[in-house]
Amino acid sequence: MVDLTQVRTHLLICNGKTCLRNGGSYFASTIRQEIDRQGLTEQIHTTLTKCNGQCQQGPIVIEYPQGNWYGLVRPGLATKLIQAIQEGYILEEYLIHTLEEIKQ
Repeated sequence: MVDLTQVRTHLLICNGKTCLRNGGSYFASTIRQEIDRQGLTEQIHTTLTKCNGQCQQGPIVIEYPQGNWYGLVRPGLATKLIQAIQEGYILEEYLIHTLEEIKQ
């Protein structure tokens, strides 16, 4: 069981049909391996979701509580995404939406 008191980031990884066809399950596997490799399994939690309605930009990963939606993610992005999460910056080139846009 996950100790939720330690989780700082929750990654929601689309597991809808289009995202799966575009490599979503491979991305999920790769990012989970990277989280484990860096010893961050208590700080970064991942969940596979159903379709997030952004099929044309899939695979999709949503970073919470930050509210960043990333599209066209590929396995090679896993290390870069974890680094961005750890250092607190946004991967602008993959960002398709942020909840900050709504707050403003």
